[in-house]
Amino acid sequence: MIIPYEALPAETLTALLEAFVVQEGADQFDIDYTLAEKVDQVRQQLQNKQVYIVFDPLTETCNVVTSDEARELLREERTDL
Repeated sequence: MIIPYEALPAETLTALLEAFVVQEGADQFDIDYTLAEKVDQVRQQLQNKQVYIVFDPLTETCNVVTSDEARELLREERTDL
């Protein structure tokens, strides 16, 4: 299930993005950027619809995924109905 990032309280969104950035590690981002800059980069990607926030009801977790991954998840959800 895709969660609109605009629906999340600002503090929750920031915490989610910080956790994502830390989890992804330096191999996904230039190590010359601060945590705040990396979070801003992902926030921009959300605004540009390059990445999405998804909620998995089975594991009760949220994650940030690419637009291709989000499309695949939506296809899987439709076939599970």
